Amino acid sequence: YANGHRFLPRYFHLEPVDPVLFQVDTANESVSEIGTSPDNTATPLGASALRAVPVCDVDLPHQSIISDEEEYRFQMGVAIYGYEQARHSGGKAYQWGTRILTHRTAVHLLDMEMEDLQLLCIGSPGQAQVNVLLYDPMPGGSGLLEQIIARWQEIISAAIAFVEECAEQCERSCIDCLQHFRNAFYHRYLNRYRVHECLQEYGSILNFSHDIPSAMAKEGICIYLDGMNRHIHGNPATAHKDRQIREELRSRNYEVIEITLAQLTDVESMKRHFFRLGRLLCGKSKAEEIAEDTRWYVLGKK
Repeated sequence: YANGHRFLPRYFHLEPVDPVLFQVDTANESVSEIGTSPDNTATPLGASALRAVPVCDVDLPHQSIISDEEEYRFQMGVAIYGYEQARHSGGKAYQWGTRILTHRTAVHLLDMEMEDLQLLCIGSPGQAQVNVLLYDPMPGGSGLLEQIIARWQEIISAAIAFVEECAEQCERSCIDCLQHFRNAFYHRYLNRYRVHECLQEYGSILNFSHDIPSAMAKEGICIYLDGMNRHIHGNPATAHKDRQIREELRSRNYEVIEITLAQLTDVESMKRHFFRLGRLLCGKSKAEEIAEDTRWYVLGKK
């Protein structure tokens, strides 16, 4: 469903890579990459593992126009999760409370449409706290974010007036103030009076804090050998602590490989682990050679 029309996915153009495992925590609206091994599926309570492959293109033949009689027009729920990849070209940091609530009001002051800037909530596995990113989807940037920063006091004043002067004078929120299609899942949480309190509390002054240096991903590989000794990995408390450590490592962009004691004597399992390790260090073609040449396993047994 897109732009009032129905399309049928006919042909997916997939990138020639192995499926990647993602940890999806719907309760906390977070997603994180956890590797490529099918054995690497340990996830915390409330989360699930999802196998996925990159799609670089898809053929979508047009099927029909969506009419007002369409039964499922407003019944297709979609959630968008994202995660940061620990690399960027730098920027500037500013101090203004803990929340930014001016996306919609900027439309009334600047020459822009609602879709010109986008919002994305970045959740953390097992945590209720989220970070909200307001980003410019245009390649190279449209300059709207810089305009918002330059006219910050105007934006805040307009935001306060916007929630105070709702045309419907609603009790919490409505389509004339905070509600729109993109935040439909959160309409029950929106409260223009709470927005007004936050804007008054945070004030209209935006203070420059510091420059943000550019950063590239800090990659590393951590290998865990899990036994089932009751006093170590077989202990529930220890297993929970290990899971927390591994999730923290993955959130810092480390690749975590988990090998159980039973897999050490299973050549097929070890081939998969060595292929994954070789792919990370040497590339796919070299990794295939390492996985197929099992002399390392024989030597290891001796």
